[in-house]
Formats: sequence, structure tokens, C-alpha cells
Amino acid sequence: MFHPVFARDVLGGDERLYGTLMAANGVGALGGALLTAAFAGVPRKGLVLLGSVAVFSLGLIAFALIPRAAVALALLVLIGGATTLFMSATNTVIQHLAPDEVRGRVLSVWSMIAAGVMPLGSLLLGGLASLTGHVALVIVGGAGVALLAALVVGVVARDPRRGAAQPEEAAVTEVAAS
Repeated sequence: MFHPVFARDVLGGDERLYGTLMAANGVGALGGALLTAAFAGVPRKGLVLLGSVAVFSLGLIAFALIPRAAVALALLVLIGGATTLFMSATNTVIQHLAPDEVRGRVLSVWSMIAAGVMPLGSLLLGGLASLTGHVALVIVGGAGVALLAALVVGVVARDPRRGAAQPEEAAVTEVAAS
């Protein structure tokens, strides 16, 4: 995200505000780590993923729309927590779903995406921000995350390998049981 630019240009602050924004993000990340531990027993990690994406995307949009430092700090705590919760839940889901024989390779690809592609995206976003403005780009980014999450949920819900996505089979089983 564009913390230095938001601190200076949007919130009217200086390097102190920038440091405080980064600290708020860090406090949120710590909270997200604690929530990860609290959600360890939750059987449906996909719901944790979905919730964290919703909090992240809505928090990001609100962060861009509300130019008040106190609100920005609170939102960055939420965003930091949602990010950490998402990353932890994603690792758990990937490890659970990947077959034993390819789990290491799958996690390597995920790590490359998470750690390697993000800096490239930041470079692209930095260039786009100079054309569109930082606030507009953060709003579009938050909306894009929400849209992508909705698309993924739609694809997963229609996956024929999932038992719940086969209503005709469930109807046949109910009729056969009666």
C-alpha cells in the first residue's frame, strides 16, 4: 500500500504519522496471528479465508475514502490482521488440500506468488498511481480483491467434486432412502 503517500498527501502528516501507520499495520498483524491460533479448531478454513478477504477489501476501500488519521489507524489494524489471517489460513488450506507427493512443490509455488509476485505488483501499482491517483487506485484495488474473491467463491461452489454442489445426486439419494 502507499503508506508514505497517504501519510503525507491524503492525511496531511509527516514521517511520524507514516511510522504510526506502519505500527498500526503491525499491531493488526499481531492480532491476526493471535486470531489464527484462536481459529485453529475451526473445521471450515474457507470461511476464515472468505472473512479475512472481506475485511481486507472493505477496510482498504474505507481507508482510501476516509481521510482521517484516527480512522486510518483503526482500519490499518483491521487490514493488518486480515492480511495475516488470510496468509495463515491459505497456508493451512493448501497444506490440507495438496496431495502428500506434491505438497512441497505446491507450497513453493504459493510462497513464490506471495513473496515474489507482490513486489512486481507494487512496481506496477506505483506506475499506475502516478496516472490515476493513489486514492482511486486503492479503491479499485480493494474492489478488485472483493470481486476476485467472489469469483473464486462462485467457481468453488460450482465445483462438481464437492458434495454440496451436486443437488440432483442428493435428491436421488433422498428419494432412494424413502
